[in-house]
Amino acid sequence: MVLPLTIPKPEALSPVSLAGDLRKGDSVEVCQGQKVSLSVQNPGRLVKWYYNSVVIDSLSNREAIEVEKPGKYLVEVSNSTGCTVKDSFQLTNNLFALKADFLIPTQAFVGDTIVCLDITKPIPDMITWFIPNDFQKIASSYSNISFIPYYKGDATIKMLAIKGDCKNIVERRIKIFDRGEFFQADTVYGYQNQIIQSVMLFPNPNDGVFTIEVNLAKNIEKISFRIISNNTGESVYSKEVSIIQPTKILKHSVNLNVISGFYTLLVEVGGQKKTKKISIVNY
Repeated sequence: MVLPLTIPKPEALSPVSLAGDLRKGDSVEVCQGQKVSLSVQNPGRLVKWYYNSVVIDSLSNREAIEVEKPGKYLVEVSNSTGCTVKDSFQLTNNLFALKADFLIPTQAFVGDTIVCLDITKPIPDMITWFIPNDFQKIASSYSNISFIPYYKGDATIKMLAIKGDCKNIVERRIKIFDRGEFFQADTVYGYQNQIIQSVMLFPNPNDGVFTIEVNLAKNIEKISFRIISNNTGESVYSKEVSIIQPTKILKHSVNLNVISGFYTLLVEVGGQKKTKKISIVNY
């Protein structure tokens, strides 16, 4: 008796070509700090990533990743029948650098005006912002953008910075609350557990001399202040303050000698950040 033999149809595998247009032969050269997006373009397959011949277990079966560190990258993509495709390249840095970054609050309410401020180093030639479609853009300039969210939830803001041939993209997340959720946010969202309750500064506008007042939910040991020019993204003031006497209301005096313009104050405690707009006028 002859038994029928069923041979499973092999699952198709697409050729893998990592790094796309950045690729020159078996190498990719980018600016220092620039991230390179890699995709195997074979959904649902087994994926192994290697860095300098060592398997990266944390990236197992990830179809798309971003890399920045120079070295040799290799990927193996396999199907259920054992067929495999591979690709590899050497990532190097040139003499230029571009580290994209921007400031954004970690939390806000529906209807708040949110301001993002570019602090990329060195100062980029061009900035492009990407905000959710259900956010209303209010204004944008060379180094910042302001918008209003109309729905609660987690949102991702992205910024693309370009300088010469260097390109870098960075993203930050922000949680948006309904106004009516504030008093239940303690257990559901942890909003009321935030250390910084409010930040005020006076006078504002000012001539560079002003006082920052921070309302704290609990006693802390250290707090940091940073002031950035909205025009250039350059930091004009940075100070870490050690708290000796426990207090819930902290006052910090600032005396700046800067040109007239708009600046952003960043207050940070234990990973939580709050921002405030400053208007400085030299009379």
